[in-house]
Amino acid sequence: MTADGYDTWKSRLLEIAFWPVAIGFFWTLDTFTKLQDRARTGVGPDDFRLITEQATSAAAALGMVLFVSWWTRRFELDLGRPLRSGVALIAGSVLFAAGHYALIVLFRILVFYFAGRQYGHAQSHLENLLFEFQKDIKIFLSMVAIMGVYRHFRAAGPAASVGDPEPASADTAMSKLLVQTGRGERVLDAAQIDYLQAARNYVSVHADGQEFVVRETLGNLENSLPDSRFVRTHRSYVVNIDRVTEIRPTDSGAWRVLLSSGADVPLSRSYRGPFKELIRG
Repeated sequence: MTADGYDTWKSRLLEIAFWPVAIGFFWTLDTFTKLQDRARTGVGPDDFRLITEQATSAAAALGMVLFVSWWTRRFELDLGRPLRSGVALIAGSVLFAAGHYALIVLFRILVFYFAGRQYGHAQSHLENLLFEFQKDIKIFLSMVAIMGVYRHFRAAGPAASVGDPEPASADTAMSKLLVQTGRGERVLDAAQIDYLQAARNYVSVHADGQEFVVRETLGNLENSLPDSRFVRTHRSYVVNIDRVTEIRPTDSGAWRVLLSSGADVPLSRSYRGPFKELIRG
């Protein structure tokens, strides 16, 4: 395995391991707190029910990580589009709570069944769902925040350290890019590229109406390409300014960059100034 392949495998393993460890830690801590409260007050469910309820809640939350990951990629948060981002967060939290509760009930019915007991609760499902939603919205927002921070630093790439080579200049930057295809690899001229989009452990390269994959961080690719022709418009997007045809505001107050290919990408407020300066030349 190459060094790059090892680093990718290691990063992937850490991503997968993080959520079981984090969820297991906080739910275990909450379980001990409930056990102590029951010992202090003398009120609460028996050990089997209490531990089962905690364990199934944790397992359901772990199952919903995949939903949160998909939802935050489908509706990526953008400070330049607060209305869209706010609606996406509210809708996501409602769907998360509903999915989390449905998994909880399913897991508990199965556990109680195999233990020879019957699962039941005093409140209706609606009352329980509303009660769980008060906690689930905090869990959902925490997951969104963690994923957002992680993706931000993954997209930015590793920080340069003393002794690292300087980013490539316009004269020395690579003019060609090797991308993966379904049948092997293809060599693209930098001028063919419309835009780059960060996606988990790789970058999607959009060129000539097609999408290709590069196992690299967006930050590293941005530094490798000619900085006089490629500019970041968003923490997850870099565009070829030669492909830009229009900069258009949306109804929500955000901005989009339209390209000659017909595609459009977000233009975040923090990148708007440098982007327009490079366009003006």
